[in-house]
Amino acid sequence: MENEIGKLQKIIDESNNIVFFGGAGVSTESGIPDFRSQDGLYNQKYDYPPETILSHTFFMRRPEEFFKFYRDKMLCDTAKPNAAHLKLAEMEQAGKLKAVITQNIDNLHQMAGSKKVLELHGSVYRNHCMKCGKFYDFKYMKESEMQKQSRNLPKDFIQKSFIERNKYLLISFALVVIVFTILFSIKLGAVNISWKKVIDILLYHCGISDNRYWSKTEDLVVWYFRLPRALLACLAGGGLAISGVAMQAAVKNPLADPYILGISAGASAGATAVIAADILDITAEYSVSIGAFSGAVLSMALLFLLNKDNRDSVRLLLSGCVISILFSSVSSVIMFMAKDKEKISSIVFWLMGSVADANWHMVPIVAFTVSFGILFLLIYHRQLNALLLGEETAHTLGLNTGKLRWQLVLLVAIVVGSIVAFCGMIGFVGFVMPHIVRSMFGSDHKLVVSLSAFIGAVFLCWSDVVARIIVIPEELPIGIITSICGAPFFIYILKRQKYSFGGKR
Repeated sequence: MENEIGKLQKIIDESNNIVFFGGAGVSTESGIPDFRSQDGLYNQKYDYPPETILSHTFFMRRPEEFFKFYRDKMLCDTAKPNAAHLKLAEMEQAGKLKAVITQNIDNLHQMAGSKKVLELHGSVYRNHCMKCGKFYDFKYMKESEMQKQSRNLPKDFIQKSFIERNKYLLISFALVVIVFTILFSIKLGAVNISWKKVIDILLYHCGISDNRYWSKTEDLVVWYFRLPRALLACLAGGGLAISGVAMQAAVKNPLADPYILGISAGASAGATAVIAADILDITAEYSVSIGAFSGAVLSMALLFLLNKDNRDSVRLLLSGCVISILFSSVSSVIMFMAKDKEKISSIVFWLMGSVADANWHMVPIVAFTVSFGILFLLIYHRQLNALLLGEETAHTLGLNTGKLRWQLVLLVAIVVGSIVAFCGMIGFVGFVMPHIVRSMFGSDHKLVVSLSAFIGAVFLCWSDVVARIIVIPEELPIGIITSICGAPFFIYILKRQKYSFGGKR
């Protein structure tokens, strides 16, 4: 035996690149039972076999029983690092040990002083809500009791329960707010039309009423100009908001927004080129839209080429910034070389965003892409929640983070590309709206997606109203209004209440 120990010591002395792989046996000396020994967890009597309790299926079906076992047998705050833990930490400090790979969840390696510890099965000292990603420490889990759940649950959980219990009432309220927002958008403007005429015109075109007493101009203003404009504004606001949610989840960065990956910059470069060069005249009114969408597709292709063999979210973010700068420079060069002042003015106005050119042909296209985006994010809301837990945890849960991240990027490209194609560059909505929702309701993406879409729709529609009426008969670009309104409100939210990206604090 001494000979074997001597051989091991010689190997250690001659090695400077050691990786230790350990499991339950390392911690038994500290008083933590292993699994299969005589006194191990699998040989103890419970209502259910311990190996069944520790399965994912059992956890999902009977969480109360799982957490009872979890607190009773897996949360051991009396255990201290033993000689093995201390020796490994000593070897790391000496530069011989490069990393500890452990199957244990007891945090004893870290307590002993080890810095580079890779935990294959996580840690009892890091607990996250599967809905919102909120962090709970060892002490909270140890002291919590499922029987007193309502008393011990944090405030943000109680809020979510209220929302879930009253979801139909809240959905009805949201629909009422959207309807009134659209009606006010139709009513207000340079041409004053009474409420009665607005309602009667809408009812007439919906086939509910046959009474027609208004002028042709009023009919055109209400049905053909303002209604599609209000609908497009709501759709664009909702689409930009959910795109912000998707991008912030994809790169796990609260500063991300739909424009940070260069998709909007590519769209603006395409549209700028079309306006300045008078090309694609055969498509008439859709030439700018086609150019914008083509630019968005091109920027998406470049982004893919730069990151096709890499899954790092930081590299994705940096690549997007580079692409955004590149296409913004292209737009600037085109504007500089343009000689026609009218074209330059059109480019500038388009780059600031507007829904003034809205018509009934645009609305279905944007409605389809935005609806698809909302549906996709709601279906994959659990996967988005898992991304908030970090790359390693998400992989442990069986999530292909690289694939999901590219799906989100492609989704944003489609949604933002269609919006920018018809509305131009409208900033701030995708950045601010997810922040507002997270600060108020937590980070469960089932809620974040739905509420961001709703608030974004209402916000952009009212921004368009302000843009139309603030300097009658002139009209301001909607992007100016979103920035003026969004920036102070965002500052107010930050000063009023802090929150973590994984949920409220």
